[in-house]
Amino acid sequence: MAETLHSTEKVSVAALISVILRRKISRTIDIKWLVENEAYAKNIIALSREQGLTDLNKYVDRFEILMFGKLSTPTAVEKSSATKNESTAFKKILTPSYEEEESEDTTEVMDPHKYVGGIR
Repeated sequence: MAETLHSTEKVSVAALISVILRRKISRTIDIKWLVENEAYAKNIIALSREQGLTDLNKYVDRFEILMFGKLSTPTAVEKSSATKNESTAFKKILTPSYEEEESEDTTEVMDPHKYVGGIR
């Protein structure tokens, strides 16, 4: 019974990794093969860590513990926290504040067919 729960959790975490990889880098992976084949799992773990995505690293760390019983890189937590700080700083640079938006010229005509990221 415990082995079944352990296997189910592996498949669940592998599915989460698959969804993030598909959405972020357009990479599809075989979940069943990921859970069954250790060499494939190591390659996907390495690929996932190269992306530097905090949410992905969290799931990859969990999957690696479930699959192999330990993390191959003890600094994975440190890397993910550094990546989180970098991504927060990046968002602050790219996201204009409300005051900046108001100070721009508002006489520009908006294209009614252009998607602006919200419900109209």
